[in-house]
Amino acid sequence: TVFISFYLLSKQNIYEAIFLNISLFSAWGMMSLLKNLFERSRPAGEALTIAAGFSLPSGHAMLAMAFYGFLAALLLRHRKRSRARWGAVLLFIWVILVGFSRIYLNVHYLSDVLSGFVFGFICMILSLAGLERVRRC
Repeated sequence: TVFISFYLLSKQNIYEAIFLNISLFSAWGMMSLLKNLFERSRPAGEALTIAAGFSLPSGHAMLAMAFYGFLAALLLRHRKRSRARWGAVLLFIWVILVGFSRIYLNVHYLSDVLSGFVFGFICMILSLAGLERVRRC
């Protein structure tokens, strides 16, 4: 996040950097609230990695959608560039792989990952809407 933010700032994309961080940190805050609200236990059985805390929603899926989804949306603004479109596709594939990995590692249920995607998408869309509103002013 820090590297991407500094890159955006170096290219004079101040609002993009600000709203990228808003997307990420709003997702982080919402994730913390939702995990404590639902208090869902992690899947039974042996996990293939260490995971602490509650399961719903998947924080990895939520933060991946909020962060990489926002970056993909920025890339899609450059639709005339084929590389930008491919970059956006790769970022969305990465988001899906993050979600799949959480299920494979037996630290989340499918519903945890899907809800993480949905809530991360909400944070991303609201941040993109804020960015567009600021650009119009």
